[in-house]
Amino acid sequence: MGKLTKDQAEVALKWFATMRSEPDIQKIQEWWYTELPKVKSHEEFNIRYPVGSTGWYYFQTMYRYSEIMGELVYQGLVPVEFVLDALGGVGFNDTVKMILEGRRKEGPYNALVAENWEWLYKQILKYRDEAIKQPRRYK
Repeated sequence: MGKLTKDQAEVALKWFATMRSEPDIQKIQEWWYTELPKVKSHEEFNIRYPVGSTGWYYFQTMYRYSEIMGELVYQGLVPVEFVLDALGGVGFNDTVKMILEGRRKEGPYNALVAENWEWLYKQILKYRDEAIKQPRRYK
């Protein structure tokens, strides 16, 4: 990852501080890494975690932070490398992609769901693939 500018670092740290200030963030992250990967389809997600359920709230919380990060990267306020290197790509995986793609099909209101998330996910995969081909050398 290239050197962050002071402005980029401030934006990234504010985003991270906001996410970490979420009252249930530790429970949410634990659910995100242990329960969400068990979901095998959008339909299963809707059955297991209907609107208003704790799981639905957890998903919405993590997804929204990821969506905001997508906009920050798109606007050039945070580099994509930061999301993968510093945050481990938190919130960006194929299970989330599957659920969000299913949401888009639920009706016109959801047609634009996750535009920023999807764009950033593609950037993360591209960056990861390039990094695998040419690992960075630390000096």
